[in-house]
Amino acid sequence: MLDHWNDPLDPRDVSVIVRSGGPAAPGRLRFVWDEESGWRFGPMDAEGWVALERTRYLPGGLLPDPDQVAAVVGRVLAGTETGSPHRPHYRSFRDYGDGFDARLAAYARAALPR
Repeated sequence: MLDHWNDPLDPRDVSVIVRSGGPAAPGRLRFVWDEESGWRFGPMDAEGWVALERTRYLPGGLLPDPDQVAAVVGRVLAGTETGSPHRPHYRSFRDYGDGFDARLAAYARAALPR
């Protein structure tokens, strides 16, 4: 991981930047998770923090297991996972009371080292 950023705007999201050394994805890639569509990735441009170009959405649903995320990222870096250009829509950030906050809190607790 080269860098990360937690966007203060809705929907909630986080970005993780990795350097890719493989021919399938040279340069820097930004992996982004948001509370509406899960994980996606795309190459970073020279300006850095602008909207992703050539965005590809990753499999696994809204809150995939951390090991599953690591495996998918590994496949992206190896060039064997290309994702989908079609944005999934699992929920809206305006869906207050749908239980997502509790699921997200439980997910975070489960992901912490013991």
